[in-house]
Amino acid sequence: MKRTAHIDLQTVIFSISFFGILFNPFGWYIIGHMAPLYCIFSLWALIRGKTNGNHYKSVYILCLLFLIYVIVSYIFIAQYTGTLKIFFYFVVAVLVFIIFSSYKFKPFELRFILKMYVVSSYFIVLQMAVQRFNLEKDPNRYTVTFAGQQMDPNFLAASLIVPLIINFYHCELNRFKCRDIFFCLIPLAGILFTGSRGAFISSVIACFIIHFYENRLKKTRYFVVLNILLCLFIISFVVFLPDFITSRFNVRNFYDGSNSLRLNLWFTAVKIFLTSPITGRGTNSMLALGMEYGARINLQSHNAFLDILSDYGIIGLLTIGTSLLMPFFLSWKKRCSIGLAISLATLCCAFFLPSLYSIFLWQNMMIVFALLKLHLETIDNEIIGYRGKK
Repeated sequence: MKRTAHIDLQTVIFSISFFGILFNPFGWYIIGHMAPLYCIFSLWALIRGKTNGNHYKSVYILCLLFLIYVIVSYIFIAQYTGTLKIFFYFVVAVLVFIIFSSYKFKPFELRFILKMYVVSSYFIVLQMAVQRFNLEKDPNRYTVTFAGQQMDPNFLAASLIVPLIINFYHCELNRFKCRDIFFCLIPLAGILFTGSRGAFISSVIACFIIHFYENRLKKTRYFVVLNILLCLFIISFVVFLPDFITSRFNVRNFYDGSNSLRLNLWFTAVKIFLTSPITGRGTNSMLALGMEYGARINLQSHNAFLDILSDYGIIGLLTIGTSLLMPFFLSWKKRCSIGLAISLATLCCAFFLPSLYSIFLWQNMMIVFALLKLHLETIDNEIIGYRGKK
């Protein structure tokens, strides 16, 4: 008699957290609502001894050193007003990142997590379609709300990147069957309706990585024809979309006020970093010091790497910055196309968002580490639930 695969309760708990966006009472920050479930998962994993720090030990050591430095920085360098909540979120994110990345997942457990991630994206897009809630200052951008709190559309779009990549991977391996294309278009529609250009560009890059990687050994004639058909599909898809959606992705609109503000915030973060390049100015330095150094609006820098430099200096960049880049280089080394696509898309999106304080950055990198630890360069089709042949 064939044994039924048993999924641990902590794996189910972690998977449920993907649906937390639908009931997020914290609004723009999307990490606090997931913290309770993440803490339960982490404590359970530690108690049951299901973590293994031997894989990628250098990454875990760098993360722990960075965590120690964050605590030291908060105590001795700066304690700005309103920083404690962000400090707490950050500590939780790094700890869960370490524990999840070292967790001993079985292939079917990881497949379950990825499926729940994808399914959650369908519910998010459905909620967007039902609520039809747009931003007051930008009526062409849509998001979701709960208990009177609206979600940051950029963070919402970033949470749809991995489901889109996984579904596109299915499309690629199944040679773009209608059913797979339909499910691929759902998270893509969500990204387009949020109007997040960073998430859209990141997703396009990831899909092209998978497309070219999976077709590199196929016949040249088939490869050329497939690329022509793919380009025609993309062009026709954009042409037939309503103007209120495509206006955000028009080349002329890349010079709008949003991008000029982002450049202003980036230059401000660099100025803050240069005042203390080694140690940084402490957690949340942009909100505390930004206006003093030339920011037009009191916001985060909208760039994860500049946030690291301004808050934690070169010490932070060498520790956590290196840890966040490792999934990309390891995926490249192991020729894991889906890991490469997820890590590069996440890093690209993080270049345009204050991602250190949003869960999508940590969540996606955790998944890549879990994939790599299972050596998915040989069994990735089994993990994501693909049953066909290339």
